Amino acid sequence: MFQITRFLLIISFFVGIAYGVNAREQPDTLRVLAIGNSFSQDAVEQYLHELAVAADKPMIIGNMYIGGAPLSLHWENAQADKAAYSYRKINVDGVKTTKEGVSIRTALHDEQWDYVSLQQASPLSGRPDSYAAPLPKLHRYIDSVTDRSVKHIWHQTWAYAANSTHPGFANYHNDQHEMYHAIMEASANTRKLVTIDRVVPCGTAIQSARTSFIGDHLTRDGYHLDLHIGRFIAACTWFETLFGEQAPVERYRPEGVTVAQAAVAKQAAHVAVQQPFAVTEIASVQRPNILLIVSDDHAFQAIGAYGHGLVATPNMDRIAHEGARFTSAYVTNSICGPSRATLLTGKYSHKNGFKDNATSTFDHGQDLFVKGLQNVGYQTAWIGKQHLGNSPQGFDYYSILPGQGAYYNPDFINTGGEREHVEGYVTNIITDKAVAWLDGRDRSEPFCLVIGHKATHRTWLPDTADFGRYDTVDFPLPETFYDDYAGRKAASGQEMNIAKDIRMGYDLKMEPVAAADREGAIKRMNSEQRQKFDAYYQPIFADFNAQNLSGRALAEWKYRRYMRDYLSTAASLDRNIGRILDYLDANGLADNTLVIYLSDQGFYLGEHGWFDKRFMYEESFRTPMLARFPGTIEPGSVVDGFVENTDIAPTLLKLGGAEIPQDMQGLPLQPLFRHPDSTIRDAVYYHYYENGEHAVSPHFGVRNARYKLIRFYERVDAWELFDLKEDPHEMHNLYGKKGYEAVTAEMKRLLKSQIEKFEDHEAAALFAADAT
Repeated sequence: MFQITRFLLIISFFVGIAYGVNAREQPDTLRVLAIGNSFSQDAVEQYLHELAVAADKPMIIGNMYIGGAPLSLHWENAQADKAAYSYRKINVDGVKTTKEGVSIRTALHDEQWDYVSLQQASPLSGRPDSYAAPLPKLHRYIDSVTDRSVKHIWHQTWAYAANSTHPGFANYHNDQHEMYHAIMEASANTRKLVTIDRVVPCGTAIQSARTSFIGDHLTRDGYHLDLHIGRFIAACTWFETLFGEQAPVERYRPEGVTVAQAAVAKQAAHVAVQQPFAVTEIASVQRPNILLIVSDDHAFQAIGAYGHGLVATPNMDRIAHEGARFTSAYVTNSICGPSRATLLTGKYSHKNGFKDNATSTFDHGQDLFVKGLQNVGYQTAWIGKQHLGNSPQGFDYYSILPGQGAYYNPDFINTGGEREHVEGYVTNIITDKAVAWLDGRDRSEPFCLVIGHKATHRTWLPDTADFGRYDTVDFPLPETFYDDYAGRKAASGQEMNIAKDIRMGYDLKMEPVAAADREGAIKRMNSEQRQKFDAYYQPIFADFNAQNLSGRALAEWKYRRYMRDYLSTAASLDRNIGRILDYLDANGLADNTLVIYLSDQGFYLGEHGWFDKRFMYEESFRTPMLARFPGTIEPGSVVDGFVENTDIAPTLLKLGGAEIPQDMQGLPLQPLFRHPDSTIRDAVYYHYYENGEHAVSPHFGVRNARYKLIRFYERVDAWELFDLKEDPHEMHNLYGKKGYEAVTAEMKRLLKSQIEKFEDHEAAALFAADAT
């Protein structure tokens, strides 16, 4: 019995070993060795193994790398058995190893390779004479070392970008098409020289992909492939050549590659494998659409998804639940026009030239993200509030409100300058116009639509359907409502306090009928609208007069009246966002449309006793931002990393496959879409300029994960420092306090670096003057 048991244990032991070997390396594992240079690095070292894993196809990949190596050098090295290569290997389990100083012979003996690939160096790839001597010799060498056990691959490389500055481009008269055709002729001729079992037509796949919406944006320096979509196209081409089926882009898509780009990669690879030496136009892939919804003065505290519980916002919350909620989205200048200028340009106010609403004029002739999208075939439109003058550029269609616009029966300036008067409530009308434009667009081309809402800008005038919506809600006072502004001189000097600065008639509609007749917003109403307005507000006004309130009771009554009007105005905003989302669903657009919702800045809902914005304190510095893009953004994602409104422009250009101008100061958000727990910056910089309304002093500053440093100037000459971990409401100015010298010095160094990074010369001069 003991002998039998021992025998079974031994058998089990060896079975276990065999099982472990099979678990690591299955018998049908495909082994491919590339002998090349940086172009083989581009093609096989990234994404090919991941595609194989997604398709459940075990694979080992090797790459013998010497930068820029031509066939002649490979033959010299093989002949001399020279250990000159960096041998990069991806094992079946995905583990990557690199050995320096390896010879071709050593690499050929390292595995029982199924395929060995060769290629020519890119400057010579279209020169058949450079193939004639070394290629046959290399083939014979590989066959002799491997006992003819391998099959031979010819890796067809790609033509340079049309604007490439590579010196080898001169071999083809700096002409991309000439280079491509020369490579095709030379590649086809390889079969006259040697036996080629497979051609991997990366050159044709890349050239075909250039006919898609991506255009000639597939290289990172004019010749090496772009780290994301360029390399992914090459990987898809290798995959289909090796395995005889299309790349599983639905199961694996690398970071930085959109759904639409992945579809191009799959199609370009497929048509290239079918016709390795001829370009096929990639016109059928549907490019992603873009819907950017920009509200006005909408506080993140007023959105249900942010967890403050003031009111329900089911449609905004839907974007968050089906996409991502950004908890640390900030603006660079918290005021209407400058914020929109930053959205369009991707640049800070001092760079785009629009610093304030009072003295600035926006230059529409500068680079705007919509112009870049137009250049790659997007239909563009802005409908609603823009607040940057009356002559937009970069839009195939526009219908914008003059200036701030009106809540009731607004005027619009349409494409070409034609004025139009429309009866109704502005939020509904803007949405009607947006739907009409979407219905009438060319459905064969992608769109970028910006919907600019007036809501929830002062004077917070709700739709008649929403009068009284929250009259039974007793909104709690914010913890800081009775802030005394101790130690914060700029805060104490403002004129945006609900208790003393909000206007009873203009803001809260508490005035006799005759006085209301003089208010511009009320005078625009038609008789039906005015009857509903008076029927709602006049009884409240009478009750208010009867109470004869004063002191804190009056301040708190004003606060609750303000909140009811503000949030009732926001109700129409949420409802109309729902209309647009429903339209996307009904018309089959939701899955291929990036939807971004944000406000031009945050807003005070009684915090510090205030309404309005402007300050670098969190409530107005931070803006709500939600994004949905099925297949790219995981539903229910929460992005805590810092983002800015400068990031919108480069994000949309990258999504559309357009060039990002070098002077744009924002960063694409795509890494956060795919990896919401990642970060793209560790600090945010701010500069507010306007020195007028609400008596807010101009200031600039920086915020990192824990601290915020602000420099006020002109009206108030002061510094403020806050520990946001210990003092999230920013009530205790620590600047100059004992024990904070090191923190202050570090934050000043950070501020200086941000000023220099963004080339804010006005702030730099003030900062330098402080140091003298």
